[in-house]
Amino acid sequence: MARSLVLALLTSINLGFGATRCVAAGDGARTGPAGDATSSVNLIRRYRIGESTRYRTETHTTATVRISPPGLEALLPPLPTQVSTRQQNTLTVRAIHANGVADVENRFDRLDLHYDLPQHTPQEVRDSSLKEQQAFCRRAVGQKVVAHYDRGGRLLGFEGAEAILDPLSAPLRHPFEQVLKLLLQQMGGGPFYPNHPVELNGEWKRSFRVNSADASSWTLEGESTYRYEGQAEYRGSKAAVIRFSFTSLLTPGAAALPGAVPKPSQAETTVNGLQVQVKGRGQGRMLAALESGAILENQASVHQTLEISVRAMPGVNRPPSDPITVQMEAETTFQMQGMVENQIESTGRMRQGGASDEAPTRP
Repeated sequence: MARSLVLALLTSINLGFGATRCVAAGDGARTGPAGDATSSVNLIRRYRIGESTRYRTETHTTATVRISPPGLEALLPPLPTQVSTRQQNTLTVRAIHANGVADVENRFDRLDLHYDLPQHTPQEVRDSSLKEQQAFCRRAVGQKVVAHYDRGGRLLGFEGAEAILDPLSAPLRHPFEQVLKLLLQQMGGGPFYPNHPVELNGEWKRSFRVNSADASSWTLEGESTYRYEGQAEYRGSKAAVIRFSFTSLLTPGAAALPGAVPKPSQAETTVNGLQVQVKGRGQGRMLAALESGAILENQASVHQTLEISVRAMPGVNRPPSDPITVQMEAETTFQMQGMVENQIESTGRMRQGGASDEAPTRP
């Protein structure tokens, strides 16, 4: 149970961070008549070769854990109650191919990760945890991951993450790989962009799914609702103001929890009598550039509930009808600011091989 709970907690928090990367907005923009807010807008992500944007992101999670019946707290592994991250990434469009696929480089300029452990945690565990935190952050800084997106902004694949992920211990490697994948998927914009012009106060919905439907790994799925609320000016750029809300369900599979047998509903997973379920919901606002569709600034709040029940545990006498339950509530805040460092003017000219230097993404 302890190992499964740690895995579920880490993945829940990490994917909760990732789920807000491109579905929120911040307070640094001046809202007002930056354009004709009453007319419809057509939000399309347009990549331009050489375009470079720097993002600064901060997250903070506060978690509380309860176990029933009371008095069994000693059975739980050391779990962090405060998790904070601060990072800076630079995204640069390196190439646009004849088939419309865009190659986008994501460089990690800075990464700070901090989380606490309960006071009763043994010192050797604290020291080992701190050492792994620091080593992970050092490895990430300066690394470049190249992601490939199709015309619809959907992630086709990525490479370059081995130097970051491979040295991680096994319980951490898979959750961090999944949050990186989700981060890159969201940056492509496929889950966000509508496939039609939207009027003022118009709404649209998008479903999202991170992994395949099989039971080989963690699967994050859910639905987001967006509403166009008008326009704002951000660092001299015209932007659409979008309010959003979403719900999500995280399901562990066989690769994440060995021995898992998903139920047909996919609402929970049973692992040798252990049931795992992670639900999330969030809301916020987003600024998206009217010209390029790029995310300019985000702010969001996310609430997650992780529930685990086990029917049998060595040394604990409980009837099967009254299982031991563990519930974790996590509140996460997310803030991101973007700055376009190198804006390339579109000329529409054809590159060698027949590819244009500008490629719109159309869901």
